[in-house]
This record gives sequence, structure tokens and C-alpha cells, in this order.
Amino acid sequence: MCGIRPIKPTIFYSNTTSAPVVVAPEKLTLSPNPTTGLVNLNLTPASRLSVLNTQGQPVTPDRLGDQAINLGHLPAGVYYIQVVDEDRQVKMGTIVKQ
Repeated sequence: MCGIRPIKPTIFYSNTTSAPVVVAPEKLTLSPNPTTGLVNLNLTPASRLSVLNTQGQPVTPDRLGDQAINLGHLPAGVYYIQVVDEDRQVKMGTIVKQ
């Protein structure tokens, strides 16, 4: 698999029960891919965006509703973009930073 690990589902906890709600992430469209810096997204204003490394660790602070994110400061490699919208629906995408 070329060193890329599969993305695990995100687990949310309901406000009314302690039972987890497992959500299989939907695919997120990112462009351009691969990129040298700026990545375009199509998000709602209330969406929370996270950039994760291949170990699932955040590499940038969470952001709200950005339509683009600059990855130019990150080293070359594979990153995951996770977006959680206002309905707690998760979308994931993989981006290659050159």
C-alpha cells in the first residue's frame, strides 16, 4: 500500500447517551492534488477543518469554514484533511504535498 495507512472511522459521543456513534467518513474533494501549497475546498462556514499527518496527529490548528488552506509550510509528504460539518458529518481526503 505504498506506506499509506487506511483512515479509521471517527467516533462521536452523543449528548444524550454515552454510546459512541461511529461515522464512516465520506470522501472530500481537494484540488490541486498533488499540491505545492494552496489547497481549495468547498466548505460550509461552520465546518471544522483539521490537517493530520499519516500517524493521525494534527499538524495545523483546527480552522472553521476556510475555502482554502495553505500547506506550503509543511514538509513534502502525505496528509489527511478531515472536515466535520455542523451536522457532525465527517468528510476525509488525502492530499500529497510536494
